[in-house]
Amino acid sequence: MDWTAAASNFDLTLMLLDDFRVPSRSDFERHEAHLLTGGLVPTRFKEKSPYFDMFCLPGGQDWLERAHQLSTEIAGQRCGSDDGVDVPTTDWRNIIMLAISNKCLTADFLTAWSTMEIFYGRLIELNALNSAAYQRYRTNVASGSATNNLARKCWFANWLYKRDAISNGARREHETIEIHQLCLDIAVGNRSCPTNPEFYDKSWFRRFLSPSIRNQKKQRTPDNELDLIDAVYSISDREIRDLLAHPFLGPEVLPPLDSSEFPQLSTEP
Repeated sequence: MDWTAAASNFDLTLMLLDDFRVPSRSDFERHEAHLLTGGLVPTRFKEKSPYFDMFCLPGGQDWLERAHQLSTEIAGQRCGSDDGVDVPTTDWRNIIMLAISNKCLTADFLTAWSTMEIFYGRLIELNALNSAAYQRYRTNVASGSATNNLARKCWFANWLYKRDAISNGARREHETIEIHQLCLDIAVGNRSCPTNPEFYDKSWFRRFLSPSIRNQKKQRTPDNELDLIDAVYSISDREIRDLLAHPFLGPEVLPPLDSSEFPQLSTEP
């Protein structure tokens, strides 16, 4: 038994495993809010972490659940098998360190080493799966299909809430018309957003708008004939209340909730 090589392999593998900690769902929500507000919400992700890309672009819910399970098992005293059965383990780290220190090959050492190798193999598998998911994500971004309207919906929800217009049909219709006009004004350059203007720019507000049904056959719809997108206009009362409860996308990191707070850049002749 080459104990020098065993010690070197153990140190390297342990470093990789101990660095693997899946952030909580709250951390993911915070990071998403960080991206959707142009950095106004601080993130807990460190871009220099070896697992930054893995955590920022998880390969779907199944991937995330498996990553959480692996992280928990590495920190705990059990090891999950492919058939879903948990295999109890002792303190595999200390068993390996003690065996290397004493240069004593035992059955407990072999079991502990096997546990570590299983963890490492599952980590490599997750990394490979996530690399494929990352490539799919980049393809989606390039094709323009990765638009995330969560921050826009939260802004719209807070706008209605401030005016007690969530369940009041007539009042909601009035406020929808006002926010529609505000988005048009910003999209054509008549107004600007005072909050993080380099991020909440024309294009951010233009994403609220889309050609109306009556104009879909035109090559280019005039700006004054754009309608609010269905994702915002048709939002349900229940979804609005869920959006209002978002832990990170509150009024303090979103555009103002009053048209008068958006500076006028030009006036009609």
